[in-house]
Amino acid sequence: MEFFRLKQEIFRSSHLLKELMQDAIIPICEEYGLTLQQFMILAELEREPDLMAGQLSKRVGILKSNFATVRKKLEEKQLIEHHRDEKDQRVFALRLTNEGHQLFVKINAKIDEKFALYFNEDAEDSFKKILEGLNELQDLLTKYQKRKLPK
Repeated sequence: MEFFRLKQEIFRSSHLLKELMQDAIIPICEEYGLTLQQFMILAELEREPDLMAGQLSKRVGILKSNFATVRKKLEEKQLIEHHRDEKDQRVFALRLTNEGHQLFVKINAKIDEKFALYFNEDAEDSFKKILEGLNELQDLLTKYQKRKLPK
């Protein structure tokens, strides 16, 4: 099988994506007083409002023990708010405030501008193929994530 090659390509792609984030996305976030993690939280809440804190911390890769601090900072900046879940009053869900939504839109537009400098319109077909491949990889990883691997 091609496991070795797949592993190598994943490592290589991860490294290149990290460099892209450092060059293109992190400076824009910092320009608006946010960390990359904070922006990722805004992006997830923009995509799917009313997530529970545990769901959100898992999606953005922040340990639950650290998530409360990050959440509080975003609440202090009035970018997100929490409210009791309608179905279960014991838990609370998070959503963007109007200010949080507006800031997300601004940052996202700047990121799009920056990416337009990296990529041209000729890459549109490649993007479609890449997105299909990434969706397939995510589906596969989600399926196997449910299995517990030996340590």
